[in-house]
Amino acid sequence: MNNNNQKIKQETIQNNNNKRNTLKLTRIGIEKIINNRWLLIIPTIYTIIASICWKYRDYIYKIIPFDTNFRFFYIEDLMIKSVIGILLFLILWLIIVTIGTIGTGKYDEDFEEQGFVNKKGLPPDRISEKNNSKEIEHSIKWDFLASNIPINTWKDNILKVEQVLDAYINYLEYSKLTKKHVIIKGVPTKYYKPAILTTRDNFLCDSFNAVFVGQTGSGKSYAILSFMGKIALHNPSNTCTYLCDPKGDEQNFVQFEGSPHYYLGIEKSVDGINKFYDEFVYRRDSRDKERKKQLAYLVVDEYSMLLSSLDDARAKEVKRKIGEMLRAGRSLSCRVIIGLQNAYSEFFDKSRDNLVTRIALSTISKEEQGMMFSKYKEKMIKEFGQGEGYIYRSGIGLEELFVAKIENMEEVNSAIKKSLSNEFGSY
Repeated sequence: MNNNNQKIKQETIQNNNNKRNTLKLTRIGIEKIINNRWLLIIPTIYTIIASICWKYRDYIYKIIPFDTNFRFFYIEDLMIKSVIGILLFLILWLIIVTIGTIGTGKYDEDFEEQGFVNKKGLPPDRISEKNNSKEIEHSIKWDFLASNIPINTWKDNILKVEQVLDAYINYLEYSKLTKKHVIIKGVPTKYYKPAILTTRDNFLCDSFNAVFVGQTGSGKSYAILSFMGKIALHNPSNTCTYLCDPKGDEQNFVQFEGSPHYYLGIEKSVDGINKFYDEFVYRRDSRDKERKKQLAYLVVDEYSMLLSSLDDARAKEVKRKIGEMLRAGRSLSCRVIIGLQNAYSEFFDKSRDNLVTRIALSTISKEEQGMMFSKYKEKMIKEFGQGEGYIYRSGIGLEELFVAKIENMEEVNSAIKKSLSNEFGSY
């Protein structure tokens, strides 16, 4: 049975390579040589051999028989040079076409079974497949020619592509150099494990603006607490954090009451945002380079509830300031962490795209999936419980996430209290 399947697969590859004309295979071969540097060895060795042949072509003249009545030197010399030149070129072209053929149809049968083909009925052309474990353990990076299949079609059919590659895809975009290539990064299914949010390591500690989305009981506030613990434990000791807690009935934050930069309730939360914004403006307008190096975090939980509790004018002002900090805070080391139940675009003053880390806990609605994870909403098919969900990171893509239990709560709370007590400009 396996032999029959292998035979069918080989026939599919052969048929599709026959459909790919020699011009297409030539292009694929050149693309493979460019994208797989080790393949340069083959044309390089051939070029050396061809150069030697050309250098000693006078000896070749002697072994090619010509009719003695036709041995005019200039005609013979021109013909021999032409024949040798054409022959060398044809051999090089044949090598490139052969490289273009090898491995190109590896996924053809699977793509065709999924109906993922272009208008000519051809599946995408595989260019390279490389180990990508420097970014994520066991990760692989695939390079396909887009084959006139738009990037949105790739993204809308990401589950089909995952089925073909037998991998969990966390990145799918055009190449940074050209829209002719689609770059895919993912982890083979057998190696895939969800990302874990824990205070033990520095995972996410270099993240900039982030949003945590989840309904009551999803574990959102606990995840924010864990994230604050990571910041306090693994970033410089002078990191300054402002925590705004408008709701004030969560058990996760009340232990910080009395800390200089813990703002409890609606009015105090607005006050905290305003004070943090003043620091942002100072850094933006001053030449104090040392001040701009100090990490500053504004954490606002239940942000949507805060806005709905304010009149229109004050809510608009808060959104403006948050939006401004989301857009321009990166170079000033000012980072904004938002927690809310519904991440509607109107809450962010057109700055939602600056939330480069997005975490959805438990199961969120299809509408919110489309708003926060539009490129990957087709992948969000699992049902999650408390402390579980998805994380999207710019440049890495979508992964499943699990929020681990904080093992040493006393240590974490102590570190967060220090961060909430640090002052701006304390070097």
